[in-house]
Amino acid sequence: MNSTVRTILFWLLMILLAVVLWKMASTGGQSAHEDEPPFTTFMDKVHTSQVKDVTIFLSQNSAELTGDYTNGAKFRGVTVANTAIPDLTKTLEAQHILYNYKEVKDANWISFMINFAPLILLVAFWIFMMKQMQAGGNKALSFGKSRARLLTAQQKKATFKDVAGIDEAKEEL
Repeated sequence: MNSTVRTILFWLLMILLAVVLWKMASTGGQSAHEDEPPFTTFMDKVHTSQVKDVTIFLSQNSAELTGDYTNGAKFRGVTVANTAIPDLTKTLEAQHILYNYKEVKDANWISFMINFAPLILLVAFWIFMMKQMQAGGNKALSFGKSRARLLTAQQKKATFKDVAGIDEAKEEL
């Protein structure tokens, strides 16, 4: 592999690693400020008009509710069975709370890749560094051991005409 291509791949890998680490750090801080109430606490807040809006993420068996309280705080992680959604929407409509639905597509391999991307990137970086050290290991301290010889005008040059009559020289050539 060309050294320019290796350098470009190395820097792309480093940028990707930085983006993944930044994304992990930024979402970790944001989710720490969100409330994860149980369903009964959520319904109490709905009945006391403390909920501003709700987003219902539908999956095959259940739904997850996220949204905002009237005081500006956020909530997430309220899980409801799909059979309870019609009653929940009636309650939300009665309390004049905005709600919307979003369907969640099952993408297990994508979430697997996102969760293990930092580990995969670190292993790839480690393998890359090991290969770089092996490639450069033979050349690291061999700067004074060059086998090149300097040709000068004083040295005699042997040509084919000089050895034309010697059979052994012909065989060697």
